[in-house]
Parts: sequence; structure tokens; C-alpha cells
Amino acid sequence: MENYIKIEKINFSKKTPKIEKNFFLFDFDPNTTTKEEFTKLGITEKQIKVIENYRNKGGRFFEKEDFKKIYSISDNLYKKLENYIKINFDKDKKLEKIVIEINNSNIDDLQKINGINEFLAKRIIKFRKLIGGFVDKNQLMEVYGLKKENFERIKNNIKIDKSKIKKININFDDIKELSKHYYLTYFDAKNIVEFRTKHGSFKKIDDILEKKILPKEIFDKIKEYLTL
Repeated sequence: MENYIKIEKINFSKKTPKIEKNFFLFDFDPNTTTKEEFTKLGITEKQIKVIENYRNKGGRFFEKEDFKKIYSISDNLYKKLENYIKINFDKDKKLEKIVIEINNSNIDDLQKINGINEFLAKRIIKFRKLIGGFVDKNQLMEVYGLKKENFERIKNNIKIDKSKIKKININFDDIKELSKHYYLTYFDAKNIVEFRTKHGSFKKIDDILEKKILPKEIFDKIKEYLTL
């Protein structure tokens, strides 16, 4: 479906004659539409930058109403484009069947998941290195730029192999090594080493919690990364 539209745009900031601007209305998927195609639809460069920024951060349009949520898209513009927004549901359904093991995946692997682009894939891998691998899908919500609604979309496309995570040894690693972990501060590491020095090696991982070396909220995050 394609219509040719002719509008008149008046520049109120200067006393200039009316300028005619021509654009086309045609079916488009905002998830894949190019900058040139957006321009043909009558969308300004500023509005396009907002859309591209949203997509670059891993944002996806799952319903046509999602396009209206972009703050630069006015109600009038949305009404004009509403009937031409066509989300490619068939493609989404195929992509939803993909399941990726997140602890052994690269950037290309992650981009196969509907809702993860190159920028977000790089951030996921960067965060994975910081924590030593994922032990829980919910950790993805700690990745910068990955919003809750996007997490809900991709969580079924992900599986976790905990055998791939990097462990830290609470009986042998020093303060410097322990404090490298994303979930431990220098003082957390210092408490672990000081207790070990005074009382000998840890007999079990739960000693960290039972002896009140770490608060429960920190222990719950770090416990699966600990080894004796």
C-alpha cells in the first residue's frame, strides 16, 4: 500500500514563502526501516536519531503502539503512520525458537536472538566477563541498556551452562584477586581473608554467611562463584 502525499510546511521562525515537501506513505516495519525510508515517510532527522538510538540499545517494536512510545513521535505523526506500521510477526516467531547458551556465546550468536543487537551483545559479553559468567537469567537485567520488557522478550531464548562460570577460591585467593569480582568490594575480600587467617580454611561455602562475613544479599549473589 503506497500513497503519495503533498504537504505544505511553513517556517514560522523566518518570513519566508511556504515550502512544499513531498513524501510517501507505505507499509514499514520500524524494526528494520532504514534512515532513507524513514525520511520518505516524512520523519525528521531528529526523530530518526531517537528511533535509531532506541534500536541500537536493543529496543524492539513488538506492537505498532510501541512506536507511539518513542518520545519524539507526536500523536499527529503516529495517527498519520499507524495504518502503515506492519510488524513482521512471522520473523519474530521464527527467532523466538532460537535458544543460545549465554556463557559460551559470541557477539554473532547473541544477535540471533530477537531483541539483541550488536551493541547489546557487546554489553552482555562485557558484563559476563565482570561476573565470571551467568548463573541466573535475571542477571541480564543488570546489563546496562537492557530493559525489563526486553528481558521478558528474550529470556526464553537463553539457557545457562553453569559449568562455564569462573570460580574464585575463598581458601587460597588473596584480597586483590577476590576483590576483582564484580559482586565483591575490597572490604568484602578483606573480611574473607582476615577470617581465614584467624580461624583457618573454610570448611564449607555457607560459612561465609553463617559467620556473618558477608551480608545475605551479597552472599546470595556471590555464592555460586565460590569454591573451596
